Amino acid sequence: MKSKPRTPFLRATVTGLTPGRARPLALALSCVLLTACASVGPDYREPPPVDVGSGWSLPLASESQSADLSQWWSALDDPILDRLMATALAQNLDLRQAAARIDEARALRDRVAGEALPTAAAGASVNRRRQSENGPLPVGSIPGLDATQTIYDAGFDAAWEADLFGARRRALEGASARLQATEAEAQGVRMRIVAEVARTWFTAVGARYELHAQQATLDTLQQTLELVRLRHALGDASAADVEAAYAQWTAVNALIPDIQARQRAAVLSLGVLLGAPPERELALLDGPLTPSTLRALPVGERAEMLRRRPDVLAAERAWQRVPPTSAWPRPNCSPNSPSVSAAGSKRSARAIGSMHPARVFPSCR
Repeated sequence: MKSKPRTPFLRATVTGLTPGRARPLALALSCVLLTACASVGPDYREPPPVDVGSGWSLPLASESQSADLSQWWSALDDPILDRLMATALAQNLDLRQAAARIDEARALRDRVAGEALPTAAAGASVNRRRQSENGPLPVGSIPGLDATQTIYDAGFDAAWEADLFGARRRALEGASARLQATEAEAQGVRMRIVAEVARTWFTAVGARYELHAQQATLDTLQQTLELVRLRHALGDASAADVEAAYAQWTAVNALIPDIQARQRAAVLSLGVLLGAPPERELALLDGPLTPSTLRALPVGERAEMLRRRPDVLAAERAWQRVPPTSAWPRPNCSPNSPSVSAAGSKRSARAIGSMHPARVFPSCR
């Protein structure tokens, strides 16, 4: 089958390009085609702000009146609660795990950032060997060849990968978003620990107040029972009145063990939350009561509270760290971006006591 004759335009184009000129042009055209197929996707954009309006039933606190909620419990003027919070934030095991996860995410981010930089390595070694004179090679009879040889070896390697398609940059953005999500999750763990310590302490204090109230009621019913029994002995009260007074005293007395159990369970839970043995805070059962002063905290509008929630922040950062190839798929394109790298090495070896001179082995790839 005969080939078709080339047109004058194609003939002029083909014959006008020498192999030296056609090779760079083909390389540039390949890079353009690969860039069109291996794009790393659009940039991340934060969600637009939501208009929450101004029709609130209560006046909102201004920015100047906003309180620092990171240590909101300090406004209650409770020294025992302050001590419990400080101990929990310093020794709680969940907080330590969250801090370790932050260190892990930060190390991964630093590793991704380091992969975009050139790498270099150098090494050297010294080997000393001695050949046997009783072997098949007569070492001792060959002039210039010593039985003992010392070999010095030194090498240097360098490599760098050019981020032409933005894969390294996207990986760094994803690692940074993961670090931010881990920090938000750690903030959520801190908020849960603080809330749990406060709730448990208030439960213990409330149970103790309830216990004192029930004991006072029990003392009153005990006096009432004694008076009814005295009236019954004088003939002024019936046996039914005595039984009714005794039933009231028995019902209140039966509530006291349950209150004591709830108070003890709350104090034991405090020890666990503090990262210590459960029995650590049992002395609080007999300690003095310190009433807390409840105060209103200006927390702002509800939309601001939603923006401060750690789970919302962590979810937003988790969406940001999704690889663009999976979030925005491109048809007929490979999910892996091509890479262009340059590497080189140079090694030098010298043997002392042999017949071979020093040699240098450079290479580049």
